[in-house]
Amino acid sequence: MESYAIYISIFSLLISFLTLYRQRKRLTVTWQENCYVLNPKTDIFFKGEPYPTSAKVAFYTSVNIVNPSNVNMAFFDLRAFNPKTNENHFIATQRSTLPEVQNNPLFITAFGLENLENFFIKLPARKFGELNAGSYTSIDVLIFANKYVAIDDGIVVSMKVTDTSWFHRSLFSDTNRKIYKAHEFFYNLKGYEEILVSKKGYNNSDKRKNTAQ
Repeated sequence: MESYAIYISIFSLLISFLTLYRQRKRLTVTWQENCYVLNPKTDIFFKGEPYPTSAKVAFYTSVNIVNPSNVNMAFFDLRAFNPKTNENHFIATQRSTLPEVQNNPLFITAFGLENLENFFIKLPARKFGELNAGSYTSIDVLIFANKYVAIDDGIVVSMKVTDTSWFHRSLFSDTNRKIYKAHEFFYNLKGYEEILVSKKGYNNSDKRKNTAQ
C-alpha cells in the first residue's frame, strides 16, 4: 500500500509540474527585417488623399507576435527612438491621428502607385494592447520622423510585454517599467535620403532600393 501511495504522490507531482509548465508565459516575436522609406505626401494615402502630416519622411515596418501559452498577456511602451540619444520619433496610432482617420485603413504605395505590391495597413489603437492566450497579433508600425531627432544614427523600435525578466530588459528604459521583458529591433536606415530622392516620380526600377535595414 505504501508503494501505491508513493506512486500516486509522484504522479501528482508530475501533474503539478506539467500544469506549471503549461501556464508559463512565453511569446514568439518577429520583427520585419526591412523598413520601408516613405514620402508622406506621395506614399501614404487615406481615402485617396495624402495622409495629413507635416513630417518630411516616414518609415513602415511591422511586428508579428504569437502567444502559444494559455495565459493572457499584453504589450506596452511601443516606441521608436534614436539609440544614441534615446529621443523619440512618432508612432502613428488611432489615438494620435485625426478622428476621420481612426478605424480606417491607410494605403501604402512604397513602390509607386502602379505597383502590385502596394498594401493597406491599420494603425494600432494605442501604444499598448492585449495579447490573448493562443493568439496571433500583427502590428503595423508607421513611424513619422521627428525633425528634431537625428535619423543617421538609425532607429530602434521597441516594446515591452507583461513578463518580468532579469536578462531581457531594455537598456533604454528609464521608468519603473524597466523590469519587464523588452523586444527591440534596430534599423540602421543608411541611405534613406537617397531612397527618398529616388522615389520622386516613381522612376525607381529596383524595388529593393525602397527599403532600408
